[in-house]
Amino acid sequence: PMFPGAQHIYDLKVIKNDFAIALAIDSNKLYLLMSTMPSVSWIKMYTGINEMNSANLYVMDSITYFITIPYSATYKTTNAGQNWISIPLTEINSMQFPSPDIGIAVGEKGKIYRSTDGCVNWSPIPFPNFYYYKSVSFVNSLTGYITGDFGSFLKTTNSGANWSSDSKYFTKQLIREVKTLGRDTAILCGDSGYVYSTYNQGL
Repeated sequence: PMFPGAQHIYDLKVIKNDFAIALAIDSNKLYLLMSTMPSVSWIKMYTGINEMNSANLYVMDSITYFITIPYSATYKTTNAGQNWISIPLTEINSMQFPSPDIGIAVGEKGKIYRSTDGCVNWSPIPFPNFYYYKSVSFVNSLTGYITGDFGSFLKTTNSGANWSSDSKYFTKQLIREVKTLGRDTAILCGDSGYVYSTYNQGL
C-alpha cells in the first residue's frame, strides 16, 4: 500500500530484522518512516531537512543514522532521528560501517573519508586519482571495496586505513554498485549491463 503523505521513498533500511526505516520526501521535505515489523503501521518523523532532490539513508546502529544528499551535504542523528546536524562531509555517494568504531564514506572527485571514533570525527584518505566513487562495501571488519567511474576498483585489508587499486579485470565503464556476500564474495554492477563477481576477495 502507498504511505499517505509520502511523494517518493528514496531508501529503506532494516535493523536487526525487526525494525524498518525508510527515507521519504513530501513537499520538498525529508521524513523518516519507521515501523516495528511485522506491523504494517508506520510513524512519520520530519527530519528538519528541506530538499528537492534525491537522498540516501545510512544506519550505523539503532540510534545513529546519516542522510547524504548527492552533490551536497551530509546530516547525522544520534537520537534515532529526533534531531539532525550537518557534518563536514560533502558530495558523499556511499557509506559503510565495518565495525562500531570505523566508518568509511566515499564520493565525488576522489573523496574517501574515514572515522575511527564511532563516526564522531572524519579524516580524508589521500589517494592518487580523481575518480568519482559511487559505492563502498565491506566483507568483514578488515576487507572492503570501493567502485566508481572508469572501472575504478579499490581494495583495503586494514579497515580502510590504506587502499590499493586493481582495475585489470574490469571495464572502463562506471561501476555503480558493489555488494559483499559472505566472507569472500562480492558482486559489482555498472553501466552497459556489466556485472562482475569475485569469490576470493578480489585476488
